Amino acid sequence: MTPPGFGLVLSGTITAMASTDAYQEKYSFPASYARLLFICVAFAFGGIFVALPVATRMVELVIFGGGGLVLTFLGLRATRLVALRVDENGITLGGSPMQYASTTTIVPWPEMRTVRLTRQPEGPSLPVITAVPHGQREPVSKTVQGWRLDSERLGAALRAFAPGVYLNDQR
Repeated sequence: MTPPGFGLVLSGTITAMASTDAYQEKYSFPASYARLLFICVAFAFGGIFVALPVATRMVELVIFGGGGLVLTFLGLRATRLVALRVDENGITLGGSPMQYASTTTIVPWPEMRTVRLTRQPEGPSLPVITAVPHGQREPVSKTVQGWRLDSERLGAALRAFAPGVYLNDQR
């Protein structure tokens, strides 16, 4: 859910990307998809080269070959999506690759006080980036999963676009 007053991306494309100083990270091909893709390919090749009844081969090829194609499409689609962008408009926290448009949030610079880097308190110790706004508004957080965060480039982009916004690295 996007807190009131924050921008929401209405399509999978982020606009206003002309600045050369902008810091942007995109999602990588999901490791879980790569593992499943390997399994699908192995079973599809097994269906071709192992002596099986024709009906079994066809079912196996349709299920695992089709599954492999779907996983490839979804994984490649995810690599085009922005996970984090820091530019002249503010910070864009890209949404979930499966529901990108409805879960992407843009926090404009005039509304932002601090950018905080922490770690998840429970589960795997993954980094978390949080945009902390002025006033009573709720902070907006994103776990760094499926992409990499370069804190030096983030700091440089913050200095270039929002010198009044403080970077608080608590990792």
